[in-house]
Amino acid sequence: MGTTRIRQLRFQWVGSSRKCRRAGNRLGDVGHAVQSLVEENGFSVVREFVGHGIGTKMHDEPNLPNYGEPGRGARLQEGMVIAVEPMVNAGRPDVRMRDEWTAETADGSPSAHFEHTIAITANGPWILTRPKEMTGPAW
Repeated sequence: MGTTRIRQLRFQWVGSSRKCRRAGNRLGDVGHAVQSLVEENGFSVVREFVGHGIGTKMHDEPNLPNYGEPGRGARLQEGMVIAVEPMVNAGRPDVRMRDEWTAETADGSPSAHFEHTIAITANGPWILTRPKEMTGPAW
């Protein structure tokens, strides 16, 4: 299982988890959707790094774990912008820091990090970072 398959998950997740990214749902619903897809594909989600809100600062509240239990955490509200950014490992979820910015898997397995910035709107989630090669609606 290499990084190519891990990178493909970013497209699959965007399309398969639309229902959880709606106003009224919870942060745990989003994290659970990420974790479920990753683990169903034989990979693991790093626990040390989380997604976050986008607001007056680049890394704003709320923190958004890429794992969790559905129905837990703060509610998504219309007007929120969140960054969902899991680090997905082919091996165990453990990482070590090589320096201030460089994380690597503790077991040396391949890994990929990706980020999607999503606005929560009355029409549903608007994927602001939708890749050009992805087909289908951005809403």
